Amino acid sequence: MVEPIDILNKAEEILGYSKNLKGLRAIVTAGPTHEPLDPVRFLGNHSSGKQGYAIATALHKAGADVTLISGPTSLPDPAHIKTTRVQSAKDMHQAVQDHLPADIFIGAAAVADWQLAKPLTQKHKKDNDTWTLNLTQTPDILKHVAQLPKSERPKVVVGFALESHDAINNARDKLNRKGADALLINAINETHNPFNASSNHLHWLDHAHIDDWGNASKDAHALRITNEISRLIKGDI
Repeated sequence: MVEPIDILNKAEEILGYSKNLKGLRAIVTAGPTHEPLDPVRFLGNHSSGKQGYAIATALHKAGADVTLISGPTSLPDPAHIKTTRVQSAKDMHQAVQDHLPADIFIGAAAVADWQLAKPLTQKHKKDNDTWTLNLTQTPDILKHVAQLPKSERPKVVVGFALESHDAINNARDKLNRKGADALLINAINETHNPFNASSNHLHWLDHAHIDDWGNASKDAHALRITNEISRLIKGDI
């Protein structure tokens, strides 16, 4: 008996890639961002960038002209894809703006939500037992892109929602607040941790429906995301 995950993991082999996105420009963000505290420390997260890199590769194989904007990762630049490396959310936000306009925007990066209001110019010394940080929010890249004027907004804007609890309801709220066309939902809990893994359990959420895609390789999910992007481009919803 063939398990569902095996079918999904062989999706590329079975379906292949059509060039249905040929002539379209896509921007994909991937990886974490590092928000400096002082010259040697930062706020960040455990994102490996694997899902975002897989999406960029899948879009390229489907014919799109892809720009990958990557936070700090250990992954090599994907072949034949323009890759811009950044460190902070501010840097990533600027890089996205520099590469607009585009037809497709996929915000797969795990952008740090918080930054130090004023990063220190010298290393903080352990003079006290505690260190109180004054944090402010980082730029909301997904919201900025999704709420651009219609003439400037990409045709399709998709983001990710990583949730630790009440994932579906939190993601629905995020979808409406950001103004994106769709979100990919994944969860982090005691039974599932997508960081640095080669597979992921995703739900697709748009304004019409939610679909449980189950657990599959990040490459297989990237192909399915590419197919959904094609559907949205064609205006089927």
